[in-house]
Parts: sequence; structure tokens; C-alpha cells
Amino acid sequence: MAESERLLVFVRHGEAVSSQDVWDADDQRPLTERGESAAQRVAEEVAAFRPERLYSSPSLRARQTAARIAERIGMEPELEPGLLERTFHSLEGLSLDEIAVRHGPAVLEAVHRRNTDGLVIGGDESFAAAVQRGRESVERLVSGPYRRVVAVSHGGPHCWAVSALCGIAPEARMFQLAEAHLTVLAFRLTSGGRPELSRIVAINTRPCRPPSGVVRSAGR
Repeated sequence: MAESERLLVFVRHGEAVSSQDVWDADDQRPLTERGESAAQRVAEEVAAFRPERLYSSPSLRARQTAARIAERIGMEPELEPGLLERTFHSLEGLSLDEIAVRHGPAVLEAVHRRNTDGLVIGGDESFAAAVQRGRESVERLVSGPYRRVVAVSHGGPHCWAVSALCGIAPEARMFQLAEAHLTVLAFRLTSGGRPELSRIVAINTRPCRPPSGVVRSAGR
């Protein structure tokens, strides 16, 4: 890693409990047993980067994933609301039939397809606002005093941030991140202190080898 570079290790949470019949309270879904095991494995990979700061989305599944990383690196996670997934609180607790009745077939179809980018539901965060929030959060984390930071988050914020950094519309969904996988991005700060992407070290991977100049820690 070049002396002037900063690394962001972006981790997606492990597999979480999900209901097929009711729209869950998204930020309260815990990890499954498989998700816990995957979080343990990804923690080993994250430790290789010797992070100086650990951030997490406030969602339960992200916090549980971050807890496994925290145990491995001996560092308490700091909650970062900007890393939250876009959620639809107005749908929480509703069955699919109730969603269709209250919001119409177009909303139900989007829920079935798991593609909610285009959904506009009064009172819930818009896609544009979520994209801006995610991008600003990532820029804020890598602009701070720490050169190697970890962000435990979700697939949406990962896609939005990487798309924005690469000048690609987030709606294209070009940058996927599987559960308990990670992306590693390198940045340089401009003279004005704004972060600019200098290279993509790894994307959507679990068995990630640390970049040149970053060695595995010998500790616990």
C-alpha cells in the first residue's frame, strides 16, 4: 500500500433470518447459524488488513457480523447510520396480500423480484436519498484520521458507493456484494481533503489476500 493511500475494507453482513410471507422489520433480522459461521471466517480475512477503525451499520445482522470481527481484532465497532440498507418501514409486518391491497400490484411485484430501487412509498426514504447517504458515509469514513478502516454494511450501500466512485449509475447494479464477502478500495485524498478512488484492490471476494505492504497481524 502506498504511503499516501487509505484502505476501506467493505464487508457485507452474513446470512440473516428472513420470512417469505411477511415483510420483516429489516433492521432487526438476526444472523442465521450459517451467517454466524460465515462472519467468523470473514473476520479472519479482515484481520489481515490490520484495521485502525471498525464501523458498522446499526442493523442487527450487521452489528452481529461486526461483533465477530471485533472479537478477532480487539476493537469495538462504531455505529454509522449512513451504512444502513434502504428500508421500508411502512411495509413492516404486512403479509404479501396486505402489501398488494395497500400499495398495489407494482409494489408487490417489486417485492417479489427483490428489486426495490424504483419503489416510491410515502414516508420512506427515496432511492436518491439513500444513494446520497451511502456515498457521503463512505467518503466521511475514508476522510478521517485512520488509514485502514472497515465498514460492515449491506449490498445496497456497497453498490451505491462503488458506482458513484466509478461514475456509474447506481441503478445499473453493476457491483454486487455477496453475504459475508468483502470489497477492498484504495483512496487518495485531494489537496482539498476529498477522497478519490485510486484502485480497486478486491471486489466481492472472501478469500482475499492483503495488498502489497499490508501484512497479516500475528496477534489473536
